Amino acid sequence: MDYISAAETAKKWNITERAVRNYLMEGRVPGAFMAGKTWVVPVDAEKPDRKPRARSLPMFLADRLKYEKKHRISGGIYEIFQIRTAYFSNHMEGNRLSLENVADMISKNRISGENLSIDDVQEILNHYRAFNYIIDTIEKPVTEGYIEKLNHLVSSGIRIKRAGNDAIEPAADKKTPDILNDYALREKAAFDDILELHSGLMRSKPCRYNNAQVARLILFKECIRSKFIPFVIDDELKLSYYRGIREWDREQWYLTDTCRIAQDRMAEILNEYDILL
Repeated sequence: MDYISAAETAKKWNITERAVRNYLMEGRVPGAFMAGKTWVVPVDAEKPDRKPRARSLPMFLADRLKYEKKHRISGGIYEIFQIRTAYFSNHMEGNRLSLENVADMISKNRISGENLSIDDVQEILNHYRAFNYIIDTIEKPVTEGYIEKLNHLVSSGIRIKRAGNDAIEPAADKKTPDILNDYALREKAAFDDILELHSGLMRSKPCRYNNAQVARLILFKECIRSKFIPFVIDDELKLSYYRGIREWDREQWYLTDTCRIAQDRMAEILNEYDILL
């Protein structure tokens, strides 16, 4: 009999390699075995059926996030999103807490580490509350009042305001009311419409609306609301993301392609949790 690797099996079944390894470790692929430290799979093995879903867990992302938040479920997609959005979004703006620090705060309700800045800690706590707010208000339209509420949540209790990231220059012609009005005219927002909203908010005036954390929270919310894969911009994609925002008016494809890469990474997580948009 011919055999293939777990990676080759993942491509054949159109799922992640991690999902294949889960099937293998659960003994759900007949004929597969460990050869040393490597799994080998019969070339004609069929993808196992998915396990029956627990009735208590909603299958759609927005409902699942609200459910896990309400019932304080640990280790789920809600907690993963909380940790990843809080760490990467604030890290981009100068927050010095590590990913482990943030994970401990959100999943274990404790602060670990030495010489931590009070403002850095407060930023993560604020982001936690702001993220909960967007989950509770997924279906609400983005208005000036909505943005003001998020700004209040992310800035509450911060003693020293950050100067802002100089990678993005505000544009004099980007006025928040105009940006929001243009977006509201879309009966059904396309992915590029959401990116245009995000790019505009990142460069808009007055400055109180030009809060990058708030703009990324709104981006995350609107992706979920319009049934696109939400995503985070990690350190590897950060420079491409900044360039994409700066050049949006000239080359929209650059930011779009960068965000598509981030979506692909998030899709793997959603697939592991068997969640639909």
